[in-house]
Amino acid sequence: MDFYTYAHKKPDGSIFYIGQGSAKYKRAYSVKGRNKYWHNIVNKYGYEIEILAYWNTSDEAKRHEVELISFFKEQGVNLVNMTEGGEGTVGFFPSEETRKKLSDIQKKLQNSPERKAFISRLHTGRKRPEDTKLKMSQSMKGNTNGEGGKGRTFSEDHKANLSAAHKGYVMPEEQKAKIREATKKARAGVKTLGMTGRKHSPETLEKMRIAAKEREAKRRGLSS
Repeated sequence: MDFYTYAHKKPDGSIFYIGQGSAKYKRAYSVKGRNKYWHNIVNKYGYEIEILAYWNTSDEAKRHEVELISFFKEQGVNLVNMTEGGEGTVGFFPSEETRKKLSDIQKKLQNSPERKAFISRLHTGRKRPEDTKLKMSQSMKGNTNGEGGKGRTFSEDHKANLSAAHKGYVMPEEQKAKIREATKKARAGVKTLGMTGRKHSPETLEKMRIAAKEREAKRRGLSS
């Protein structure tokens, strides 16, 4: 088989380009004739090559290229391909079976440990602008204008997922001891680590006092 379709991928495994070519001219391994978006990604991340399929004829490889580009774009993958691929075959649509196979490939790539580690490295040491921090803070308060938000709300499904995740969880004794010690210091008026210099309004202090009473009453009710 002299022809093939191929993908260019970032180090985290995400596909950013789909192509086709022949084994004779080694198109998958050539950097000539690539568009500026392709070069921008390669200059920033580097790239890896994966041969996706081999074909007997050029027409078969071109049809498969169109199929792949169409599918990945439908899935929201940001390809740098400037055309729909496969000259003369625009309008070709992949079968349901092929769509499912490609979808499984994309999901596997998105959930791979390599991709997660790569994204983590990209965000390490990243600092957000102050206006971005403010917007995030306001959104967590359920408010976008800074006028007395009522607090973040969760959907019932999200609450159920959180509950299921915590069922069976047993807090380590060391952590319990730290919480008890911090509580004792707070009640005695001792400033705890990370709270130095922080002052609460009388209203906030009253709310905290009431909340502490409710937690204590609930704890006693469970232990009785």
